[in-house]
Amino acid sequence: MWKVWTENPVTATAGGVYLFADEQSARRYVDKHTARLAGFGITGIDTRSFAVNEKLSQTTYAALERPGQDRRP
Repeated sequence: MWKVWTENPVTATAGGVYLFADEQSARRYVDKHTARLAGFGITGIDTRSFAVNEKLSQTTYAALERPGQDRRP
């Protein structure tokens, strides 16, 4: 649904924080892009998955869906 890009030029590392509609979408993305990066010789990809705490996210006005998009269960 969205990505916040991250980068540390000092350590030559980059990545992002992503929001997916569901766990299955996240898994497909990780599998596809880990394989794609491996094709470029990039290995040691660190992925982590977390559930959204909607109540706390609402207190900071987090955008948990795209405008005009139906909310998925």
